[in-house]
Amino acid sequence: GSEQSTASATLDSRMPTTRSLVLSTILSLTVVLVLLVVLRFLLPATLEQSRYSWHRGQLKAEYDASGEILKQVSQSAISDISRLSQTVARRMVPTVVHISTSASDWELGSVTNGTATGHGSGVIIDKSGLILTNSHVLEEGPVIHVLLADERHFVAELLGRDPLTDLAVLKINASGLMAADWGDSDKMQVGAPVWAVGSPFGLTGSITFGIVSSKH
Repeated sequence: GSEQSTASATLDSRMPTTRSLVLSTILSLTVVLVLLVVLRFLLPATLEQSRYSWHRGQLKAEYDASGEILKQVSQSAISDISRLSQTVARRMVPTVVHISTSASDWELGSVTNGTATGHGSGVIIDKSGLILTNSHVLEEGPVIHVLLADERHFVAELLGRDPLTDLAVLKINASGLMAADWGDSDKMQVGAPVWAVGSPFGLTGSITFGIVSSKH
């Protein structure tokens, strides 16, 4: 009987008490909470630093690679691009017209005097005298004046306009016109080089260069 009592007392001493279980649980939760707090402040900074390092490494690789490619670009290639831009300008500028509108048919000899209220660009799309422009250009007055690249002046007839697509077609009675070449927009891809020629604010023959940023 005494041996059983001794064994039972030893077993009871080894069993955790309720207090020790509570303390152990509180200690574990405290450790977990501390770890969560530490991760809350350290993990975002660590991830951000890692992301920054990766992104910077990518930029550095692209920077170095593009530098090597540019070293291989010959001066003749750069000259070819310059000549191409000049060729496009010479081909397209004669097809672009300056359009102004007025409330009355003032003298055609000068586009800087009179009562012109609206200004915009147009492009000759057919040698017969058809001109494509924006519909909003014609909103300021009923009389439409057209100034050609060769400095001839005409009063245009409005054949039709569509405010929804902001397009309008004009007609002038003129000879010796140079029309723009038509391309295929379905074959155009994002990133392709483009030249834009126009007559903004009366600056006839203005040209700029860029790329197709997006389609549709």
